[in-house]
Amino acid sequence: MKKWRIQKNRDWAVAAFFLLLFSYLAAGRYQQPINEWLMSVSPEKMSSFNQPEHQGVYFAAIFLAAVLFSLLWLWQRKAEGKSVKEMLLILWAGTAVFLTGISLSYHLECRRIVNTPYDTDLVPQVDLTFHIGAESYLAELTEEAQKELLWLCLDLEPLSLEKQEVIQEQTGWDWDAEIQIWYPEYQNHSYRLWFHLKDQILRFHKGHSTETDLYYDGTRIREFLTEQDLI
Repeated sequence: MKKWRIQKNRDWAVAAFFLLLFSYLAAGRYQQPINEWLMSVSPEKMSSFNQPEHQGVYFAAIFLAAVLFSLLWLWQRKAEGKSVKEMLLILWAGTAVFLTGISLSYHLECRRIVNTPYDTDLVPQVDLTFHIGAESYLAELTEEAQKELLWLCLDLEPLSLEKQEVIQEQTGWDWDAEIQIWYPEYQNHSYRLWFHLKDQILRFHKGHSTETDLYYDGTRIREFLTEQDLI
C-alpha cells in the first residue's frame, strides 16, 4: 500500500495540478446553473446577455480542488500517523484569498457593465417593437424619443415582491410591446437590456427562465408611448 502514497513534494504538485484540472472540467459542465445562481447575487439590471461568464467556473473549480486536495491530504497523513492541521490551515487560507479575489472581480465587472449608460458616452440602439396578434412592427422613433425612452427604462420603480410573485404565476401573457436597448461593445463587453410591456407592467428579461425575470411599474413608459401617439 505504501507504494501508492505520495512521497515527494513534486508528486504533491502533480496531484494538485490534476485535481485542479479535473475540478475545472467538472465545474465547466455546470457553467449555466452556476451562472444562474450567481445572477441572484448580481446587480439588478444584470442579465444573462451581459453576465461575466468565467468567474463562476473559476470559483467552483478552486473550491472543489481545495476540497479534493484536503481529502487526499487527510488520507495520506492519517495513514502515516502525522498531523494534518497546519497544512490544511494554509490551504484554506490561500483558498479563501483566491475565492475572495474572484468574487470581487465578478462584482466589480458586473458593476462596470451595468454602469455603462452612466460612465461612458456610448450611444445605444433603442428598438421599440409592437405586437398586434400575430403581427409585429418596428416603431420609428426620433433621436430625442429614443433618449427619453432610454432614460425611462433606466429609471424604473420595481413592483413589490408580492406583486412580482403573482405576475410570475400567471402564464400566457400577450405582451403589447417590446423594448430592446443595445450598447456597443466596450472593454470586451456589450450591454443589452430587454423589456416587454403589458398595460402598466414592464418585464425585464434577466435570465434563462421567466422565474428570474423582474417586473417594474411601466406607467411612465405607457404614458410616454401615448404622448408619442404610438399606442
